[in-house]
Amino acid sequence: MDLTPEYVFFKMPLYSPIIITDENFADFRYILTFSNSGHHSRRAIEGNNPHRGNKPTTFVGHGHPGGSDFDFLFKYGGLRGTSIICVRDSDILTYYFHFDTETRKFMKVGQYPSVADFQIQDIKKYRPLLSKEKLREYSKAIGLAANGVGIGSFVYLRRIFEDLILDAFSIAEKTGEIDVEKFKRARMDEKIDMLKNHLPKFLVDNKSLYSILSVGIHSLSEEECLMYFDSIKVGIELILDEKLENIQREAKLIEANKKIEAINQTVRAKLKDNNDVE
Repeated sequence: MDLTPEYVFFKMPLYSPIIITDENFADFRYILTFSNSGHHSRRAIEGNNPHRGNKPTTFVGHGHPGGSDFDFLFKYGGLRGTSIICVRDSDILTYYFHFDTETRKFMKVGQYPSVADFQIQDIKKYRPLLSKEKLREYSKAIGLAANGVGIGSFVYLRRIFEDLILDAFSIAEKTGEIDVEKFKRARMDEKIDMLKNHLPKFLVDNKSLYSILSVGIHSLSEEECLMYFDSIKVGIELILDEKLENIQREAKLIEANKKIEAINQTVRAKLKDNNDVE
């Protein structure tokens, strides 16, 4: 599991335990001592400030609510607070972690602003693709994961995935490219193959995403779903990004064709006027 400051401070869900081993111990120490040097620390991370509409900025350490003795925490376990501060606007982000010495489980148990505050602003760009209802469901998925509800978050992610398939099916049905009854009887991976000409390449290449979501809902634990949430979410966003890019490209083509045609008409009119004068 990734224990970089960028992941822990900006993406890591609450109550998603990570086992501390010899391999990740240095990263574990780095996170919990990140703020030891305060404003003058050379340690800095790039991120978005949710207090300012997710404006890109740089954060540095700001202190440890509840104490800064790493060795004590590692020996006896318990809660530990850490905060970072935006160097541009001085907004403070505060985090609380818990470490269990017996199980060696490390988890984030609280933060302000929430993980959802970092991510929900980013999904607004998908408005051209998702209805208000689907955007709300996507927001719910992010909010649930941010608060340690893994299985529920998978339910909403799967709905988004299914909606992408239904959109492609509607297009194929209108053009008569698909056998509707055969489609209805097919498994999801077969449906994706049948619709591959109307789906983003990333989705076709990674159709196993749906199986992962379904297994998560029915067979995985909350902890396992939380562990996999970010990777699944990124996969769905890559699918949405590809669709959005195609829409934007098509809009640019239409606009460019209009402008070129307008220029062409102007040039032809000018040539005609010149010929008439001659």
